[in-house]
Amino acid sequence: MTVPDSKQPPPTSLLRIRLDALARDLDKVETVVTTAANATAQIKAIARWLDPDNRHGLDEPLTTLVVKSYSLRGPLRIPEFRDQCDRCDPTLRTWLGEELPACVEKVYDIVTQLRQEIGQIQEQVGVLDRSEDERLSSGITNGCSTLRGTIKTMSDELIAADGDPVVYQRLWDTFDNELSPDIQQLFTDYVDFVGGLAVRANTLDQRVCRLTDRLLKDLHLTLSVPSVVVPAQQTALGQVMQSVIKLGFPEWTIWGVPLVGHEVGLNVARTAIRGEGPAEFKVLLSDDVSYGMSQARRAAVFADVFAAYVLGPGYARAVIQSRLEPHRAPLGADDPPDAERAQVILGVLRHLGELKALRSDSEYRSTLAGLQEFWDRETRSLALVRADDPEVERFLEAALAALATATKFTALVSVWWDKAKELHDYLLTDQVRTPDWTLIMCLLTAAWEARARHPELTDDIERRAMELAMESPPPTSPYIPAITDRTTSSQLSKARLEP
Repeated sequence: MTVPDSKQPPPTSLLRIRLDALARDLDKVETVVTTAANATAQIKAIARWLDPDNRHGLDEPLTTLVVKSYSLRGPLRIPEFRDQCDRCDPTLRTWLGEELPACVEKVYDIVTQLRQEIGQIQEQVGVLDRSEDERLSSGITNGCSTLRGTIKTMSDELIAADGDPVVYQRLWDTFDNELSPDIQQLFTDYVDFVGGLAVRANTLDQRVCRLTDRLLKDLHLTLSVPSVVVPAQQTALGQVMQSVIKLGFPEWTIWGVPLVGHEVGLNVARTAIRGEGPAEFKVLLSDDVSYGMSQARRAAVFADVFAAYVLGPGYARAVIQSRLEPHRAPLGADDPPDAERAQVILGVLRHLGELKALRSDSEYRSTLAGLQEFWDRETRSLALVRADDPEVERFLEAALAALATATKFTALVSVWWDKAKELHDYLLTDQVRTPDWTLIMCLLTAAWEARARHPELTDDIERRAMELAMESPPPTSPYIPAITDRTTSSQLSKARLEP
């Protein structure tokens, strides 16, 4: 892989990004299903050779061999036969009478043991009926083919529309009301399939969960934060449930890991609502001041503020490109509209850019401007008018003040942003030297920045980032010291690490 041109890619629409991402997800689904189905077929083929009821299998000739080996003991009792054996080879009688039957019997015992072990594997892999897994795998691959055709048709219409807001809105309606439900059903079937054929056999790749584990250690909050990460059949990433974070498909990739920051933020908000944690958060989320929002809605908005505050552009890119849609209305009074979420997230990034640590960083300013322009362009493409809610702005200011006061929470700072920029260059080159880094949030930020600048290298960036994450051991002391606007890079590097 050579160093690509650093110029910005031509503008593209959010709908096109979603369609391209869905097409890649379908490719992954089809690959996994085909591989799993092939492995299952191979196990069943072995089992058929070992099946006692298969007259063309191994059991019949092996049984015949056992019987014949023991039947040789009769002729060995005849003196003339024994004399002939001795003349041929003095050891022949012993081999025919004792060693051969013992050897054949040992082979028979091994085959019997193999039959039992293959049967156990079949029970593990065959959670589904023997024919169901084949029908389901073919159903999934056929579904992938059909949906891929729909995506291709929509992509062609999108290109032909050439920015027409009426056509763009109609295509979004098709995406939301027709394509998305079909995709979701396919993904549900896929997870059921993978769960039946792979999870119990321990063949799922858990690297994304390990990556999420490390992100949680990076955050290292003194409050109770879920620490067990498992793949789950959820439509949303990171549904915090007691001590478990459930990663929902299709976000079992490095690109979805930053979204866990939102779930940690929800956990912090719910803790404050219960009357625990920093006093600043308890006041912010109390019933005394509503900011024009219900308590549950404030908790949801705070989760975005928190995630953008600690993870920076990595979270912003992840949530905007994979979750938010400018035209989507909230499901209920307790759910903030997507436009409001974008307002808050981009507002946090502007706040971080005003801190002394990042104020003079031209690349950070360019990233922020690019994200803002991307969202504004999407809004204009749908013929919508951007209008920031002043009450939400007031809540954002109060939330940022609360986060700055609560010293156990750390904002993105220049030393981490600088490290992300180093990793960004590493992800886009073939350089062998591994950069010095520790925090997984830096790698996630770097990966998203590299993808934003060079979307044509998305798969290469993901592979290289994952390889780097798996090669680098997690930090033994993940404590993150409190950072203020006066904290310098040298002070941070000298910060004492402690559990």
